[in-house]
Amino acid sequence: MASTMVPFDRLLDRYEGRLSEEDARATDALLAEGDAATQASAAWIATFILARRRVHLADPPPELHRALVAQFQPGAVSPIAHRIRALLSFDSARNPALAGVRSVSASTRQLIYECGLVEVALNVRPGRQSDRLDVNGQVFPRLLGSAAGLVARLTRDDTLMDISLTSDLGEFSFTDLPPGPYALELFVEDSQVEIDTFEVQLHTSP
Repeated sequence: MASTMVPFDRLLDRYEGRLSEEDARATDALLAEGDAATQASAAWIATFILARRRVHLADPPPELHRALVAQFQPGAVSPIAHRIRALLSFDSARNPALAGVRSVSASTRQLIYECGLVEVALNVRPGRQSDRLDVNGQVFPRLLGSAAGLVARLTRDDTLMDISLTSDLGEFSFTDLPPGPYALELFVEDSQVEIDTFEVQLHTSP
């Protein structure tokens, strides 16, 4: 029997409890026959969710946030020794390999960007308001010693939208964003990792 590819967002919905009992049972059945990539994704999601429950991702204190906003305004940052471009390696809304059975809500879109220094995973989800979205990210170090305490800067049309600091697990978040194009930069020691403009939306046009 051929192994099964289970879409990433369906796995995420299953582990985060967003599926109905019937859909959850169907997903478990598909997972039991899942291919190696699906099993690896399921293991990663389970580990990620367990770690996230143990660590509270807090916003920087107001004083620190104001200082970061002042220091990291576009054009106001001190010269960076190295600028590194991270390239898109995966988009759950576009990858044809994930065109199989999907959850009804299709409530999460994942984007993964890679460069020699880090790998960055972005999850786009519905926000508290129906017309807003949240972006939760995590930095996975490659050549970097630690992903904690990095500055993540989100801009739109060269305007600073928000600043976040990564947690001990490299997590960061931006909430209540209107859909549209954004750019993300990570300030890593003396380097700046730049992510090409990406659309904060759950679906892309075919």
